[in-house]
Amino acid sequence: MSALGSDDGGEPSLRYTWRRLGGPAAVTFSPNGTNAAKNATATFSRAGSYTLEVTIQDVNGLVGINTVPVTVSQMLTSVAVAPSPVTVQTGGSQTFTGTAQDQFGNPMPGSISWSVSGGGSINASGVFTAGATPGGPFTVTATSGGVSGTASVTVTVTPPTLTTIQVTPASASVPPLGSQTFSAAGYDQVGNPMSTPPSFSWSVSGGGAIDSAGVFTSSGAPGTFTVTASSGGVSGSATVTVPEEEEDDKRCGAVGLEWLAILALLAALRRRHPVGFLV
Repeated sequence: MSALGSDDGGEPSLRYTWRRLGGPAAVTFSPNGTNAAKNATATFSRAGSYTLEVTIQDVNGLVGINTVPVTVSQMLTSVAVAPSPVTVQTGGSQTFTGTAQDQFGNPMPGSISWSVSGGGSINASGVFTAGATPGGPFTVTATSGGVSGTASVTVTVTPPTLTTIQVTPASASVPPLGSQTFSAAGYDQVGNPMSTPPSFSWSVSGGGAIDSAGVFTSSGAPGTFTVTASSGGVSGSATVTVPEEEEDDKRCGAVGLEWLAILALLAALRRRHPVGFLV
């Protein structure tokens, strides 16, 4: 910033003082408040529109004031990539974020393109997917407008850990006193089937019993019940529904028993009185 005044006492006796009248952030001036400040450097901390003021004062206290508008534009200076560093197991994934930053380290608009030096692949959304071979660290690069930032990722082998149990069928309807076989499968932390199938313990919340092979047998009690397969603190569940018996079936069953009893009684009477007895 430059300003120049004149005075009957000579210009070297003038004192120049700069300040910010308006703008989004503080501004510093160097030098300031001296004759040398007629040529000063203004340092800004944020982009935006500013109004600066310079006051020139002579030895008698007389002043002259002027203002100047200044627009500070954002300039793409860096790209920040996070997180870094990270470790991803083989077959796993990690989402990276890239942020374009201006000369003050503040975010600014900018499209990001992604690349990785090895160990797997990365898509347009910044999702890195590790390959089957451990290694690294590998370099993940985010680029915007010719400016790049990097992060590091290491691929390691992690023993599979049982994380999820899936019970099939997920739901079943079993008639009163009927049965249904359920099965269970275990999956590791990346969703792959466990190479060594775990052993499962079975339980049901009611309505009957379930054996160690996952066979549920209804007790006849109607309702919807939860079947659970557990292993090592991990569990999965399914539902089993036992409907109520139809009322007509119960009535027909009772009537049938009564007729059987009557027919048996008539047969006995016929054997005792074979003559003159008509059934």
